[in-house]
Amino acid sequence: MRGAQRTRRVLGQGAVLQLPEHRLTWNEAVDLFIGDKRLDGRARQTIRNYEWVLKGRAKEFAAEQGFTTIEQWDAEAFRRFKAALAGVDPPLSLSALSIHHRTMKTFLRFCLERHYLSDPQVLMVKGPKIPEQHPRGLSQDEERKLLAAAKRLGERDRMLVELLLRTGLRPQEAARLTIDDLQETVNGVWLIRVYGKGDKERIIPLDTPHHALSETLRNYLRKERPKDTRRREMFLTKRHTGPDGDYAPMTSNGIAKLFGRIADRAGVQAHAYRCRHTFAMRSLAARLDHEALRKAMGHTTYRMTMRYLTATEEDLIAAYQRRTD
Repeated sequence: MRGAQRTRRVLGQGAVLQLPEHRLTWNEAVDLFIGDKRLDGRARQTIRNYEWVLKGRAKEFAAEQGFTTIEQWDAEAFRRFKAALAGVDPPLSLSALSIHHRTMKTFLRFCLERHYLSDPQVLMVKGPKIPEQHPRGLSQDEERKLLAAAKRLGERDRMLVELLLRTGLRPQEAARLTIDDLQETVNGVWLIRVYGKGDKERIIPLDTPHHALSETLRNYLRKERPKDTRRREMFLTKRHTGPDGDYAPMTSNGIAKLFGRIADRAGVQAHAYRCRHTFAMRSLAARLDHEALRKAMGHTTYRMTMRYLTATEEDLIAAYQRRTD
């Protein structure tokens, strides 16, 4: 009964499915879907995931099944696709399986709502069960090692790591920062204006009573960022690699790869997102208001923020060491 109620909620109470006269091919439906999501302002990584799945294994599966129109997809076809993914060699990770399932369900929902296919039961196919993993932050020793290793590579890299640690920015958000996004309020508070997933705008104050990150960032922009450039992005490549002969802006992939090299040099097992986890967990430890943290992180729901309330192993050990019984 719950499945039927969910289906009616998606399609509208009492909706009658009527397919268009022209039965769309897989490519036509995928192009319409991705174009629609681009107009919705979905993040670039989300669009890349859509293309990876829908122009990759899902398209290959449709061809193997002899499907000539999107309307031939039904719940049974979706289940067969799910089984086929589980049997690929080399096997897909649980994360990759989850991305495939979520993408297909979002795509098929889009097709249902526009009457490109007729079986609402496709929305009832369950995805793989992903074990819950709590985010892990960096220890203070790991943090020091990362900053020291980044400094040996150059001031830009050290500034980038410190900014990620103290603001919780996603790599793609750091890549989009421009020098105009660093702003001072009328009260003298320095902040950065961030454009996150779906181009949603938020602000992140830079300074705490004990750390003036804004001063460090302004020094970097004055002294270290290239002067001979027309670019406005805050973080640029170290050589003129742009098509116009100028410095190119760093990309999210570039930042992730750079962070990997820094972590290797530091002897620390970490990726760029662990800086984000560290920022959230340190903020909560410093008793930052939950709503303030949600806004700073760019989370749309409290559920995403509450993941960081779970104690880490280090927190648990430290708590027991403080016991007096």
